[in-house]
Amino acid sequence: MRTVRRLYFYLIALISLEVIVWGVINLARTLFDVLPLGGVNLLAGGLSLVLVGVPIFGIHWAVVQRDARSDEEEHTSRIRALFLYAARFGLLVPVAQNVLAILNRALITWMGRGLDSPLVGGGQTLADNLAAVAVNLIAWAYIERVLRGDWQAAAPSGELPEVRRVYRYAWGIYSLGLAVFGCQQLIRFIFTTPEGLSDLTAAWLANGIALCAVGAPLFAHAWLVIRRGLDEHPSERRSLLRLGVLFALSWVSLGLGLLSLGNLAASLIRWGLGEANQLELWLNEKANWLAVMIIAGVVWAYFSRQCRQAVRDEGEIRRREGLERLYDSLLSLGGTAATFFSLWGLLSTVTEILINQPATLGGLRDTLSYSLAGLAIGLPLWLRPWGRLQAQARAFGDEGDHARRSVVRKAYLYLVLFASVVGGMAAGGALFFLVLSAVLGSPDPNFWLEFARRAEVLALLLVWLSYHLGALRSDGRAAQQAVHERQALFPVLVIQPQGEDSFNEALTHALQQQAPRLPVTLFKLGVQAFSDEYYQAKAVLLPAALAANPPEALRLWLKEYQGQRVLIPLEAEGWVWPGTPLRSPRELAVETARVVRQMAEGQPVRTAAPLTAWVIVGYVLAGLFGLQMLLVLFGLGMSLLGVD
Repeated sequence: MRTVRRLYFYLIALISLEVIVWGVINLARTLFDVLPLGGVNLLAGGLSLVLVGVPIFGIHWAVVQRDARSDEEEHTSRIRALFLYAARFGLLVPVAQNVLAILNRALITWMGRGLDSPLVGGGQTLADNLAAVAVNLIAWAYIERVLRGDWQAAAPSGELPEVRRVYRYAWGIYSLGLAVFGCQQLIRFIFTTPEGLSDLTAAWLANGIALCAVGAPLFAHAWLVIRRGLDEHPSERRSLLRLGVLFALSWVSLGLGLLSLGNLAASLIRWGLGEANQLELWLNEKANWLAVMIIAGVVWAYFSRQCRQAVRDEGEIRRREGLERLYDSLLSLGGTAATFFSLWGLLSTVTEILINQPATLGGLRDTLSYSLAGLAIGLPLWLRPWGRLQAQARAFGDEGDHARRSVVRKAYLYLVLFASVVGGMAAGGALFFLVLSAVLGSPDPNFWLEFARRAEVLALLLVWLSYHLGALRSDGRAAQQAVHERQALFPVLVIQPQGEDSFNEALTHALQQQAPRLPVTLFKLGVQAFSDEYYQAKAVLLPAALAANPPEALRLWLKEYQGQRVLIPLEAEGWVWPGTPLRSPRELAVETARVVRQMAEGQPVRTAAPLTAWVIVGYVLAGLFGLQMLLVLFGLGMSLLGVD
């Protein structure tokens, strides 16, 4: 409840603060507005915002400040830190945007162009921008003072460092976006060769200079602060946020770069296939794609290097391998999608050429060129990372075992299988629809062309399905063999007290089902005597009440035993186990066998919570949602295949 209350007060305070800031900005702009009607509107709007925002902010801010002074938990809460850094970000971004507007408009005016050309602030005046900058800076100064006070009183391991990390990366991404867009505008201007400086090209030049002048220094400062934080606080290097940002920036920039490269390659292929063109016209037409490709390539080259360095900085080898596997899987997934759709387009075009035998390529030139360009880019993008992933999965020992059991690899394979199965259903349905329509007297005018196209899609999907299903089965066979080897090297001793015959039988049956290669030794307490051979067991299973009050012989044996002890919370008179859900003997036996299997296979031990009514309802709702999504995807596939 305190968290909900805290969230309410800080959220209202943040919204009302912004209301006050922009109300004051409107009031400040009335001092310079020369139009009577515009001045009245600004004055009324500004006064209404201030009159509404001031009391709301004052009440809520006074409450949270009082709570922060009297309660340490409130003072160091994550929500307070989020409020302060969100307010800081929300106040500084308008400052940057208004400075950008001033510079952008000044450049456009200097070039003698109309004020409708600037990217930002075309309908504003210098006074409007200066008012916004001044008011936002005043509010920022107050928030900054509060934030500095919190930092002085904060513990080193509090919430502020985590929220500050989010703020720094958000500011870095925002400023990088400004700089990248500015460079794209400048490069586009460079590759365009008009006769003289037109309004459009002048706008590109002015916008690019303004964006770079504002974004580049901001990004340089933000990134230097982030780099300095990595040196001062080694824990920053292990931040999941940092890894996520680096992965996203490198992958998105690579995708944009390859998309631009594909578009350029397709245009060159069309040129080679006889499309009339000239170099100057081609540069003018493709200036935007050239600019995107160059700037995306530069961004990818930098951030991919940073990403690889971040992965190498990981101290734990399994985590490092997992991150590398995730990066390769994302690349391979994009590559296999590009390869599939390019093959689809290529086969469709070739089929139309063979069946219709057109005199010229004509409209087919576009599809053919895009398909060839997609194959040229998609195949290497798929095969190189996929080759590395396959090599890891085929390796012997722990490396191969971890690669095959990786959640990332399984998610990749099942995602491709899911897409192939759903696509296959859609393609098969479209093919049957075409044939049945012809049988029932309503044939398609291009029956054989459409039949061949849909059959090709179905065949392609079956190839993709078969290949990835084979990879999944190969992983399963290798994993099963490794599991059997691990189980055979993990002997288990089960101590069976008298009077628990039903549970003993259920446990023996569960162990045989879940871990058939596990060497299990049954020890009947009170009937057999302990010997040295039992010390070879890697784990011993016994009821928790028996472990808490063991007979003398068992106590002495457990004292010398060096392996794992698995305590089974069987119901016993006079013993209560808090935090342990009630289970039937059969359920408890199955859960115990699962824990032993995890230990034998070297997995982290995770106990499963019993199913509740709400969990079952959640599963049902998830199933219904999944069925709905499946129907949507099926319909989308049918529409892509031309079935209305």
